[in-house]
Amino acid sequence: MMPFRSAVVGAVWPAIVPAPGAALLSLLFQLEQSQWLSPVVVADRQFQQLDVLVAFLWQTSAFYRLGMPVQVLGNELTHLFTSVLIVRNHLWHHRDLSGKFAAIRSKVESASLPDWGRIESAALVTGPAAVLNISTDIDRQLDWLCAETPDYLLTHPSNLRSLLHRARQKAVSIPSLRELSTFGEMLPADLRDLAREVWNLPVTDVYSSEEFGNIALQCPVHDENYHIQAENLLVEIVDDSGTPCAPGEIGRVLVSTLHNFTMPLLRYEIGDYALAGEACKCGRGLPVIRRIAGRRRNMLRLPDGRSHWPSFPYEEFTPIADFRQIQIIQHQIQDIEVRLAGPAFLSRETEKLFSAKL
Repeated sequence: MMPFRSAVVGAVWPAIVPAPGAALLSLLFQLEQSQWLSPVVVADRQFQQLDVLVAFLWQTSAFYRLGMPVQVLGNELTHLFTSVLIVRNHLWHHRDLSGKFAAIRSKVESASLPDWGRIESAALVTGPAAVLNISTDIDRQLDWLCAETPDYLLTHPSNLRSLLHRARQKAVSIPSLRELSTFGEMLPADLRDLAREVWNLPVTDVYSSEEFGNIALQCPVHDENYHIQAENLLVEIVDDSGTPCAPGEIGRVLVSTLHNFTMPLLRYEIGDYALAGEACKCGRGLPVIRRIAGRRRNMLRLPDGRSHWPSFPYEEFTPIADFRQIQIIQHQIQDIEVRLAGPAFLSRETEKLFSAKL
């Protein structure tokens, strides 16, 4: 059982949780039940909430009858849902909050912290945390992890790949680590295998955005499924004509907020494409995204007018060239530039082998 934070001196157990944490736990209690509702009931509850939101907009904002917002604002309720879904993710994946949490990400100053952050510590007692800016050199990142000995690591998939490759080259292990978490980018299909090969660790991914926070969380039972957080968002996957995609089809992601009365987004096209999934065998009634396919801007255009996401299996290319990052730029239909970043320049022979693979 997780240790709760108490606002009353002397009341350690059971704890009297302070107001912000009490609201978080109250909502979390409801979400622990709502995840098991049937898909039909989940959809019905979503539209009940959406009816309230749309009626409010119609009465109070001419803007929403005429246009689309371009800047997203939130309120205390949206911040509460953001917090609850972060804690739900911890609970789903049975994380020990008394352990040490580490994050390598952007928009942070490197620091050692007494707890996991204001969200978790609002209601719960946690272990310490450490953060590092992602601009730090990979070798220094690896040294930092060895020195910090965290139980959990959160970073971007591309950064995790670089860490794993460097750890394999230098035969570096971090025995304290229990789980690797990723966010902010599409998770490549082979990264889970690489993590198990190098550190024998699972990778837990989150589908999120700046506008909405957590959109879908990885299922704690079936890694390949992402559960849409339907208590907070209505997410649609539609084809180019706006028709809902059937399971197994890839379509555009449209998101509607259910509780943001400050600046609601209705059927907001986030720019992502996703693979619609079938109901998950875990028993949760929350809708399923099978895979995040990519962003519209990342699609490759073909001479016949079709578009698709280019496949780039790292395992086929790493034996040819030692590289850390790749960028593919399509200047014209048949003019594609490939940029590699690595520790050394490629020889002409290696360039030829690499080009042949492409």
